[in-house]
Amino acid sequence: MQNRYAGDIGDFGKLLLLLEIASSTNFKLGINWYLNLAEEANTDGRFTLENYPELEIHAPELFKELLSISKSKERTVESLQSNLDWPVGTQFFAQSLTNSDSMERRALSRISWHQSALEELRNCELVFLDPDNGLPPHSVKSYRSKKHTKYAYPHEIGDYLKLGISVILYQHRDRSKRETYYRRLSEIAGSDFNLLILDWTKVSRRSYACYLLPDHFSMLAPILTSIANRLPSFEKIDFQEN
Repeated sequence: MQNRYAGDIGDFGKLLLLLEIASSTNFKLGINWYLNLAEEANTDGRFTLENYPELEIHAPELFKELLSISKSKERTVESLQSNLDWPVGTQFFAQSLTNSDSMERRALSRISWHQSALEELRNCELVFLDPDNGLPPHSVKSYRSKKHTKYAYPHEIGDYLKLGISVILYQHRDRSKRETYYRRLSEIAGSDFNLLILDWTKVSRRSYACYLLPDHFSMLAPILTSIANRLPSFEKIDFQEN
């Protein structure tokens, strides 16, 4: 997540999903923004809600707040935390990821960052991970890469699951074949966990890979299926590898 994305159409999709889940359960929600301050010189974040008024009917208050944020000079993660109607007890981890000219310092800093996130969010039951892109490609194998700030690593997801916390991962759709793309998401889920994927299809396709503990799956699967059925910009993915 980068501050300049705050309030864009991607935020509407992910926050609509999270607030729908929160309104239907008593799960304690946590959000790790994977805040990346190394913003790139591109036009990402330009798709704001003023160009998509048809979405307002799905969540009028959320739409209004995000539109206001996107038009303000305070397009930040902090503005999302302070201006939206989050469930009582929601926990946020907004410590930024850092880079260094030293590969070793990059790795040590990322390890410390991840441990801090686990400690901050350890009492949550469901945690949303919001990296810029999602899982790292094969070219970004470790924390030693300067591009590590854009990704959530599989073992980080696994660490939350080991603590008894279900995870929803943001994944930006890449150019790989459909089978390859969804297989990468499915490979993280072991036999002890259930995977359910929702795609947000408005403007650019994004996936929300839900890695759910069995006790959580029984409650969340009907809710996520209902979201996909009710909201036209969401699609439930039934992926079976051939």
